[in-house]
Amino acid sequence: SLGLDGKRAGKYPYGRLLKSYYQALVFRRSAVEVVLTLGEDGLAVLDKLVQIHPVNLKDIERDTKGGPKNLVVQGQLQGEKGDYQEVKLPMYKAVLFVHDDDGNFQGNSILDGAWVNWKIKRAMLQLINAGFERFLLGIPVLRLPKSVVKDSLEWKQARNTLTTFAAKPRTGMLVPDGYEFAIEVVNAQMPDALPYLSRVVDGIYRSMGLGFLTSEEGRGANYKLTDAMSKASGRYVHGLLIQFLEYVNTYLIPKLVLVNWPQAVNFPVLKVDESNQADPASVLNAYSQMVSA
Repeated sequence: SLGLDGKRAGKYPYGRLLKSYYQALVFRRSAVEVVLTLGEDGLAVLDKLVQIHPVNLKDIERDTKGGPKNLVVQGQLQGEKGDYQEVKLPMYKAVLFVHDDDGNFQGNSILDGAWVNWKIKRAMLQLINAGFERFLLGIPVLRLPKSVVKDSLEWKQARNTLTTFAAKPRTGMLVPDGYEFAIEVVNAQMPDALPYLSRVVDGIYRSMGLGFLTSEEGRGANYKLTDAMSKASGRYVHGLLIQFLEYVNTYLIPKLVLVNWPQAVNFPVLKVDESNQADPASVLNAYSQMVSA
């Protein structure tokens, strides 16, 4: 009767609620606007949840006691062009997700710890791609006549021509008379970057609480250690689940009940059905799919 995936609602509100919470895990905070409608029995039910992307959540306006009063949302209306508009959404019409809140409604991202390793991995991949290009295509060399002095106009033009060719070799290059062009073949063996990349990726896994997926502890370790790591990561994921349930039970369900029964003191509670008989192998496989998705 609350409208959560009920027949009278039918606008997939629960899926959007989960998606908004997922955005809060990544972007620190996210919100949805609660839109109600009248049901067949004349009671207000949940019609839809309007997602507010973290990028559009500009600020949180506080009341005189320091509590959240309004969400300041800035953006463009869908399908329209023009200047950005700023709207204040009252907190009683919204559900605000803040992951790992320190009390300032800023939150923390689950990717904060992975940021440094991710930057290192990105830089390494760029170096590896450049290295493969040089090892496969060789190094272009342009030998100039002795009459061309360094930093002269001819010298700078030759350098620009060679740089352009190195960036886009398929475009070709015009070689002036007296100039010699050659491709120097690299005979040295390219260093193996895989061990370094593996360490960086392992650092990303550990920072997200998924240490059992690391190359050293998960793929090559014994079953007992792998099972212990999976249980530790499972506790972390379970904590996220409890956080989601607390938000729904504290900030959403009371809104849906009190609008129809203002004197209510007892509310429905969203719970999760857990099973302690899951096969460790299936748990590991599920985590692997989640990370690689």
